[in-house]
Amino acid sequence: MEPLIVYSYLPDEEPFYSERFEVLPLLCESRFDYSEGLAGVWDLDRTLVNVEHDMRVSDDLIQRILDDSHPLVTYAYTLFWASTRSKEHYAQRMNYGEWVREGAESADYSGIGFARIDPEVRTGPLGRSTWQHVDVEVNKVVAGRWAILWPEVFHDHF
Repeated sequence: MEPLIVYSYLPDEEPFYSERFEVLPLLCESRFDYSEGLAGVWDLDRTLVNVEHDMRVSDDLIQRILDDSHPLVTYAYTLFWASTRSKEHYAQRMNYGEWVREGAESADYSGIGFARIDPEVRTGPLGRSTWQHVDVEVNKVVAGRWAILWPEVFHDHF
């Protein structure tokens, strides 16, 4: 089964189009569009690659995340003050609280800015949430540890 790339974007942006992969452009105009759009494909028997509008993306980066042998994979990326209201750190955590350091191989929790989620690790329905908390809802209904790919992917969120 071919993977599905879910690409969320804002009204003043252009969606990502791939030359190699099927992309579901997910226009996010209201607070719940992101979670509702992702929930709409959550139960498909397909690998989902979620990419948020402010992440650097290319077909080569998508291929690399698909080539990883783990069923739950994320690219490392930095969260900035706009997201954290504190100092910069990576979007992945260990022990459900400690932010990972550069080079960490896995995490208990991850942001989903550029993430692969295979069907076998999705354990329940995705809850409805505002766009800021979709990652929290995803982490509630996936089983296993997140494999982390390095180097980090550029996250343009200031």
